[in-house]
Amino acid sequence: MSQSKIMKLACEIAEKRMWEEIAIELQDGSHEILYTQDKEDETIYSEEYQNIFDRHYDKAMEQLESLNKEEEYFEVTSVHRDDLIEVGISIKDIDLLDDSDMETIASKMSNAYIENSYWIDLAIIAEYIISEKKKTQE
Repeated sequence: MSQSKIMKLACEIAEKRMWEEIAIELQDGSHEILYTQDKEDETIYSEEYQNIFDRHYDKAMEQLESLNKEEEYFEVTSVHRDDLIEVGISIKDIDLLDDSDMETIASKMSNAYIENSYWIDLAIIAEYIISEKKKTQE
C-alpha cells in the first residue's frame, strides 16, 4: 500500500478516535450548553466545547505526526507469478501479464485485504505474539 493511502487511512482512524473521545468526555453531562443555532441556522460552539475539541484535535494531530516520521514498515505479503499458478491460472495466461499487470493485481489484493480482514487479523495475531512474548518473560 502506498504511503499516501496509509496516511489517508491513519487520518480517518485518528479522526474517528478523536470524535469517540470527545463523545466519551461529553457523556457525563457536566458541561454547559455546547452549541446553539443562530438565525441563519449556523452552529455556534461554546468556548468550553471549542476547548474540548481543540484538546482532542491536538492529540490526534500528535499521533499523526508520529506516523509521518521515519518509521519502520514491515512487508505483509507479496504477489508472484508462481502464486497465480497455485490458484489454478495457466502458465499461458500468466505469460500474458506484464509487470504493470502484476502491480495492479498486487494493489487490488492489498485493497481487498485491508477492506476485508487485515485489521481483524492484525489485532488477533499481534495479541497472540504479545501474549507468547509475555509468557517467555515470566
